[in-house]
Amino acid sequence: MEKDIILKHMWGATAAIPKYRESLIVGLVDDVQAVTDFFMPLQQRFATWRRKQLSRVLNQIEK
Repeated sequence: MEKDIILKHMWGATAAIPKYRESLIVGLVDDVQAVTDFFMPLQQRFATWRRKQLSRVLNQIEK
C-alpha cells in the first residue's frame, strides 16, 4: 500500500489511478497544500495593499 501511495500521489498529473483510498487521500492533501503554498504570497500582498488603502482613506477622513 505504501508503494502505491508514493507512486500515485501525483494522480491527475499521471495516468495511474490510485488503487487504495489512502492513496487518493494523500494525493488530495498534496494538491490542497500545493495550491495553498502557491497562493500564500498573493494573499499576503493583498493584505498589505488593503492595510495601506485603509490607512490612506482614514487619513483623508481625519483631515
